[in-house]
Amino acid sequence: MALLGTILAAATAQAQESGKSPGSSSVAPGVTILAEPFGVRLEFKGRLSVNGESPLELPPAASGRFSLLAAGEGVARTQGAFRISGAGNEAEALSEPPGMSAGLLVRSLNFPGFPDITARREARGAVLTVAGLGSIFGSVRSHLRYRARLDEFGDYASDRVIDERRGRGSWIKYGAAVWGVSALDYMIRPRFSVRESSPSRLALIVPSTTRGASLWRSLMVPGAGQEFAGHRFRGSVWLGAALAAGAGLVIANGAVDQNQTKTDWAALYVDSAGPSERVARLRDLEVLQNQLQEANDARRGLGLALLGIWVANVIDAAVMTVSPVPGASPPRLQTSFPISPEGPAVAIRYRF
Repeated sequence: MALLGTILAAATAQAQESGKSPGSSSVAPGVTILAEPFGVRLEFKGRLSVNGESPLELPPAASGRFSLLAAGEGVARTQGAFRISGAGNEAEALSEPPGMSAGLLVRSLNFPGFPDITARREARGAVLTVAGLGSIFGSVRSHLRYRARLDEFGDYASDRVIDERRGRGSWIKYGAAVWGVSALDYMIRPRFSVRESSPSRLALIVPSTTRGASLWRSLMVPGAGQEFAGHRFRGSVWLGAALAAGAGLVIANGAVDQNQTKTDWAALYVDSAGPSERVARLRDLEVLQNQLQEANDARRGLGLALLGIWVANVIDAAVMTVSPVPGASPPRLQTSFPISPEGPAVAIRYRF
């Protein structure tokens, strides 16, 4: 009888403990992040870091602003920013949803590469940043040379001023092109779609990789389709090759203008040269004509190289391997290991 009384007393105490009122010291449950297709790997970073496959159980301490990165077979590597305000409040999406918007356009117009770096696409961001800095360096250099030519006198100096002004304009156009590519690359990157947001659940849709989606992205920005399909290194190489060819084309175009001016003036010197100077002048003109032809050949070759890189990048996006999309429904039996202030726990779910 004493043993039975002890058991009943313990059961009564346990029942009273489990029946505490909401205002007691019991800890509220955390948020569950569910990403579709199911089985996607999630990386949660904020006040604390949690990694795992979807569904990802967050402890109650996971509040405030955080970033979420999703990756896996058959889905595009997707990054977004969210805010969890605490128990009883829905998770709020801070990053742009799919589709065009005014906020997306404003954020895309940051310095080239910065939008990609903030979206955790560091390699592409570095390539675009280097190209943007290179365009600024070329523009400033051409402008300084242009200002220096203004202090010179004579018709030849006037023609060289025009060449430096054209060179400055070419670098400015190249910088504008790099800025546009950076903005477009940011706008077409994959983004989360919010299916459901509640105080205890955040359901997201991760874009699936398809050959068509990769193809049109590479058609717009070199390497964007490869990046979308998970081939990040290949995507950065294609982008870097296209931007390098574009910079080379600007340099070659400036060399053509300068050699053309020198050749034209050398031809004038031949016409005005006396019998004793004519042979030397003709030799100088022949050398300059050869240099002009080489510069024209280089410009033509770089233009064809840029076109070839763009076409080859599109072909590569069309024939590269695209990972299959995982199953469209979650497994019946799911286990997770959430960590709360009370310690680790085990959660088991079975879908009927």
